[in-house]
Amino acid sequence: MTTSSLTMDRSCHNPLRNGGTSISPTAGFTLLAGKDQWPKVEAILEEFQRSNDWAIQSDVRLSDHFPWFQVSVCEEPGTQIFAHGLLDFGGRDEVRFDAFTFANGAEWEEALRSIHDAVKSQQLGELEYKHGEEWSSDPPGWLDFSDEPSE
Repeated sequence: MTTSSLTMDRSCHNPLRNGGTSISPTAGFTLLAGKDQWPKVEAILEEFQRSNDWAIQSDVRLSDHFPWFQVSVCEEPGTQIFAHGLLDFGGRDEVRFDAFTFANGAEWEEALRSIHDAVKSQQLGELEYKHGEEWSSDPPGWLDFSDEPSE
């Protein structure tokens, strides 16, 4: 697929739609879980989409021959949460969630936090968080734990 064919999609699912040549996620987290959890993750994203009236594109295939997990939820003017499953990636199975913001999209923190909280509440697997170029189990600043009781 060429860059020109990628930019033909003018929806909020395409971070390159305005002529950009690359984009990096603003923030993200990873769920350490295999494809047996993919339907639950897809259901979480579908519920988020319905509850928030965002757009969704979903391509989930549980086939043993060609497993595939890609789900994008987004809203105009330009906030996208993209989730993709990776099997045996560096010796482990994971679903990565990345927030992209472009065209002054500003609601990524609330959206990513909402999806994170739904994934965490279902206890589908361990969670890791992106801190710059590094991943760790330490929660990042965009997760607001202010509603938890203080010790």
